[in-house]
Amino acid sequence: MDNHSVYLILAAAVAAIVLNLIFTPILLHLSHRFRWYDQVDHRKIHSGKIPRIGGAGIFLSFFAVALIVIAVKGVFGGRLPIMSVVHYAPFAVAFLIINALGLVDDFSNLRPRIKILFQAAAAIIVTVAGHPFDGLYVPFAQVMLPFGVFSYVITFFWIIGLCNAVNLIDGLDGLAGGTSAIAALSMGVVFTIQHTYTPALLAFILGGAIVGFLFFNMPPARLFMGDSGALFIGFVLATLPVMEPAGGRAGTPFLLAVTILLIPILDTVAAILRRIRRRSPIHLPDREHIHHKLLDLGVSSSGILAIIYSITAVLGVSTVLWTMNAADVYFLWVLFAWVIAVGFFLVLDRLNRRRVTEREK
Repeated sequence: MDNHSVYLILAAAVAAIVLNLIFTPILLHLSHRFRWYDQVDHRKIHSGKIPRIGGAGIFLSFFAVALIVIAVKGVFGGRLPIMSVVHYAPFAVAFLIINALGLVDDFSNLRPRIKILFQAAAAIIVTVAGHPFDGLYVPFAQVMLPFGVFSYVITFFWIIGLCNAVNLIDGLDGLAGGTSAIAALSMGVVFTIQHTYTPALLAFILGGAIVGFLFFNMPPARLFMGDSGALFIGFVLATLPVMEPAGGRAGTPFLLAVTILLIPILDTVAAILRRIRRRSPIHLPDREHIHHKLLDLGVSSSGILAIIYSITAVLGVSTVLWTMNAADVYFLWVLFAWVIAVGFFLVLDRLNRRRVTEREK
């Protein structure tokens, strides 16, 4: 990848920030005028009248900058190996479906089965149009375990799962947005190193759009991203690794993606296991996600963000270090990051169990 490509990627990220700083105040004005406020219930941490239409600004700035890049490519010719309309049109359609689904849900609270149906349709579009995960690379053994006929199934459930994982951690000012921004920028760096240009470009555009949103979402939030933002962000992050043929070693994209997004993945897995253990529907919401547990332990909102941002950054940096160096010895950085993330979840769960036990005595 030449310097021109890198400069365009960085310019696109900055443009996404600027555009969302323009779009979001307009959305805030409209939200207060038409009273588009988030509903408060026992699970919500906030109080007061706060709009939840920030996802529209993220979506609009993401697509606007992507279209600007396409226009720039058309003006300056074929210097950059950018987007094939035939290949990327299905991704754009899927992104539109997911954002529209989230936006409708923000205003009318769709039934879970309807949401899953549309998510599945969008995931099928992307899975068929993209390059599904081909397998899992095993470091040190230097072998790739192929997914074979299950590659499309695994990719499909990966997209559905991550789409909802980001939504599940969207329960504290700045949490889902900041975590997703770090993940998107980490992916962008990894894709840049691997010379997969389009995913790198879109990852930085998404990261920039989220950063622009965070100016209004950090505690105390003036605006929430809503399902239109959380579902869209999760869906894009899930599909970026399967947009183009994998760069680098076969079987590494899946492992890299899981590592970068380990925090929302672990929180979702914990929620599923918790609900199965209690024999309650998987989609049933509760107040035991990672941020709820930290709040119950007396950690402040800023403290929670500092902890989770730091762990997400460590995960992202570990993937970058491993991508930069071909030797598997650098995978030890990834293992170290996994130990931190998984250990944090286990310790947090144990502390909360102890707190509940002491309270019940």
